[in-house]
Amino acid sequence: MKQEKSSNQPEPGSIDVVNEFLRRYEREYDFYQEVSRQCAQRLETALEQNAIRAIVTWRAKRSDRLRTKVEKRYSTKNYATTEQVFDDIVDLAGVRVALYFPADRKKVNQIIDDNFELCHAPKDHFPPHENDTYKKIFQGYQAVHYRVKLRADGLGDTQQRYADAAVEVQVASVLMHAWSEVEHDLVYKPFSGDPSVDEHAILDQLNGLVMTGEVALESLQRAVQARMNKADSIFKSHYDLAAYIYDAIRPLYDNDTDDPVIGRVDVLYRFLALIELLKPEELRRHIERVTPHSNGEPISEQLVDLIISEDLSRIPYYICATDELMQRNPYRSSDDEHNQNQTKNAVALLKFITLYNMFSSAISDIYHIVVEGGNARATSLQVNELLTYLKINRYIRMFHEAVLYRNSLVHQKTQIDETELNRTIVVLRDILTAIQDNVSEEARNRLTQAISEFSTIEN
Repeated sequence: MKQEKSSNQPEPGSIDVVNEFLRRYEREYDFYQEVSRQCAQRLETALEQNAIRAIVTWRAKRSDRLRTKVEKRYSTKNYATTEQVFDDIVDLAGVRVALYFPADRKKVNQIIDDNFELCHAPKDHFPPHENDTYKKIFQGYQAVHYRVKLRADGLGDTQQRYADAAVEVQVASVLMHAWSEVEHDLVYKPFSGDPSVDEHAILDQLNGLVMTGEVALESLQRAVQARMNKADSIFKSHYDLAAYIYDAIRPLYDNDTDDPVIGRVDVLYRFLALIELLKPEELRRHIERVTPHSNGEPISEQLVDLIISEDLSRIPYYICATDELMQRNPYRSSDDEHNQNQTKNAVALLKFITLYNMFSSAISDIYHIVVEGGNARATSLQVNELLTYLKINRYIRMFHEAVLYRNSLVHQKTQIDETELNRTIVVLRDILTAIQDNVSEEARNRLTQAISEFSTIEN
């Protein structure tokens, strides 16, 4: 038997569904404001850390504007429930990223992918507005639109409810955003009547100027990068540093879709400032040793590794730089144990990195002896090849776990755990011992010396 519909439920397919949706949205307006704010704040922080110049704004959709939009869509959508309306309107919570330099779009795409859950693939642009009285010459609005959700693992217990809310993120140049605001209000929301042909023509002309302006902005970005390549220059900010690194690394990537991941340039810049290495000519030799495709390891972290391996006394400065920048992170826990144990961690990390570098040096020497064509610095590929060549493949997985742990410690993605640190040190020593048992006398003598030095520092 069919149940009678409750008197307080709107009739499916009626305008009452729209009215109920609007009443519910007004009750939940503060929720959409907060999820927009949190999304914007996380995105702004990530952009700053990666040296992307942009203006980030956020908002929850105004209820009066929303009513106009929903009533217009209702005529074709014929909503049956309020949930259908919520699913159909994708911009209740919205964030806008206005980029100074349009060429940074690909970098922002990577940042969004790293920091949020994507609801679906991003859209490159909105469908063009149809107009029977004027045919556009220029393309109109050009932007990338994302629909994202906050990652649950980045939210506190009281904030988990925000993880289910979708936020629309629009990414375009500052010029395109400004033009789209004008066009949107005059064409899409003509509160003072439909625009005339002349008004459409002027908007089209302005769009052409915006597109020309974007070309000029890209030229400006290249001019900044060229300035940083001069021998007498100095990095005045982490934006200058990022421009220099990107310009030096980008030619090593094969195509437009494969772009270098620069990473936390703000931390790298502060580290370089502390060790007085802020001139491009001093950084260039380290950049030349970077591995372009290194399993997703950011370029900034590779540079830190190279600079530290050259002088282990720089480790405390890197810890200091990381800690200083972490203090500015609004999502950092107030009781972070790293801050309380900074000195202890620095000593433990220095010991571990010393041993790790001794391990790498020994591996490089043995690789040169055993496998022709060895390089000065041991890479993961060399270790894999050496272990495979010596038929002790069982250590490959253990080695890669040690590498991951080392990278997490150095770049402070995990806190130092004495048990785990000692276990990793034992793994490195065991790998050296296993290699020693499977090589010639010349290589064995080198390993005997390395293991002896390793054990002295280890104990």
